[in-house]
Amino acid sequence: MKKSIKNTMKLLPALLLLALAEGNAVADSNKTPTDLDKMLVYISTTPFTPIDGTFMVDGMMGDGMHFQKEVLKRTDEEIAQDRNNAIDFFQSRFGISVTDPRVHFSGFEILPELEYRAVVISGENVPPKGWPVHDGGWMVIVMDPQGIDLGGEFAGTHVTPGTMFVHANYLIDKKPTPVLLNYQAKRPIVPDTYGSFQVNCEIFSEQYGNGQAIGGTLPVALPDGRMLINTRNIITFPPFGKTAAEILSVEAQ
Repeated sequence: MKKSIKNTMKLLPALLLLALAEGNAVADSNKTPTDLDKMLVYISTTPFTPIDGTFMVDGMMGDGMHFQKEVLKRTDEEIAQDRNNAIDFFQSRFGISVTDPRVHFSGFEILPELEYRAVVISGENVPPKGWPVHDGGWMVIVMDPQGIDLGGEFAGTHVTPGTMFVHANYLIDKKPTPVLLNYQAKRPIVPDTYGSFQVNCEIFSEQYGNGQAIGGTLPVALPDGRMLINTRNIITFPPFGKTAAEILSVEAQ
């Protein structure tokens, strides 16, 4: 027994060095990339049962009020203001009137069953499973089989049916303090023939400043009737990195 204890004591320095090395490796993995102030990564890899073929609470008939009232804890007045802000945004950026019968306008909330999670927040010790991301807000979907012509910043651009536009929020259930990010579509979200789509959104955060999200969703129908939304989303602050931000700032002067 004494010999065993003695041998263990001899190993302690090596074990401590190994533990420190592993700790440093974890810390290094959480570091912010050199040209950024902050980086976040979201993923969804959990199968779920779709609602009328969608990944939204209550499907296409949902209004997103659970997200607004229960998740964001907004008052009726705050919800009405946010809705009006979204309507103004869709009109100014894309030239879309939400009363146009060729489009569908509504509130939305992404199904919690997707287990959309923030698995990386640079500078933070994120648990292996990540923190839950609540995703919801306001959207417009083109319903006309012929598509529509956009206006605003995209005047003259024709988009196909199923094209989406969003003005919404991410609430990351980070402990001990949640993180709220506001986002809005930088360009139309156009699905391809396989139902996949790329998302490019502007991000606004009181905590991190202005950023951008670039993500992709490649839905997979599973044999048991469930679906895998298969989303990967990378968010960076500032939007294009600090080097590009400096160049853009100089050119704007």
